[in-house]
Amino acid sequence: MLLCVVLTGCRNGGAERARIVYAVNVGMDAYVRAAAIFFPRFVLLLTILAVALAPRFDSALTFRAAVIGAAQLLRVDEKILAWPLAFGSMALALMCYTNIVFVQNFLSTLWTPFSTVFTIAIPLLLLAVSVARHRPKPTKNRRGREMSSFGEK
Repeated sequence: MLLCVVLTGCRNGGAERARIVYAVNVGMDAYVRAAAIFFPRFVLLLTILAVALAPRFDSALTFRAAVIGAAQLLRVDEKILAWPLAFGSMALALMCYTNIVFVQNFLSTLWTPFSTVFTIAIPLLLLAVSVARHRPKPTKNRRGREMSSFGEK
């Protein structure tokens, strides 16, 4: 019964009171009240943390991959490239996204065709190249003639 109360939450006061009254009759009053108080606040905390930290974590991983890739490409130590790439990426971000109006205009008008190239066109091109490269070659019999999969031609 405790699991049902915790997962359903409280939508309106009457339904929550009815669940708590039923739980009191069963003998789980303290558990249900603690879950009704704690669980929504815990979910709110996790949501705030996910919204606040996920973009920063994603940017940090992307930046780390860029530093490692550039260091391997240039055959230098990663520590040498970290600060120049950080300042370069900040300058590039300020040049690319000047203000919020520009960003909103870009997202509303140009993002769909821009992202279609990377989400549909390039994977289809790679699939076509893969299929073309891995086409099965016809087999030959002992006489040197091509065979189909059902026998000789």
